[in-house]
Amino acid sequence: MTPVGARVPRARQYRWNRLTLSIQHREGVFAAEQHELVLPVVSGALAELEARGLAGVSNLPLENFILNGMGDFIIGGPEGDNGLSGKKLAVDFYGPEIPIGGGAICGKDPHKVDVAGAFRARELALRLLKERGGSAVTVRLGWTPGDAAPAFREAESVDSLGLTHPIPSSALPPEDWFPIDSIVADLRLTAISRRKRVLAGYFLEGED
Repeated sequence: MTPVGARVPRARQYRWNRLTLSIQHREGVFAAEQHELVLPVVSGALAELEARGLAGVSNLPLENFILNGMGDFIIGGPEGDNGLSGKKLAVDFYGPEIPIGGGAICGKDPHKVDVAGAFRARELALRLLKERGGSAVTVRLGWTPGDAAPAFREAESVDSLGLTHPIPSSALPPEDWFPIDSIVADLRLTAISRRKRVLAGYFLEGED
């Protein structure tokens, strides 16, 4: 969501960029029925939030509401989206310093955004660090279910004094650099040695 009128907190309004939900359902419950069942619940929750002071949140345009963007969500859990969690995620993503959002690399197909997105984000962070200097760069890529390219792309750098600076979107690569198929092909994610990576860490330098 985007705050409107942020300089005047009492007059702050919100407008929706998008709201995405992924809800598992029984076989034979198609998109129209899913929306019929879910929309009243969503509308009620948003009305309650607005009553508590989040002005504008109840005005959700239907074109900004995405329900099960990947299509039918009949099979869930480990069978539908297998991956390893817990300590392994923290190890793969440099420990607790980097927010990981629950996306696993280990045990997942490289076309999953958990995998492809993580590798592309690291590649971009290294590129920006080399170009702009400083002590660190953090890149955030966010996908809506069903989309090939991320819905948002953000980056920030940390200078030698530890101060954080947003990196303008004009400094980021064009949109055609981010689709999942492009990432998998460019970084040869289907050819990496999973055994080697899982033992030593997924973000190894050099070729496998």
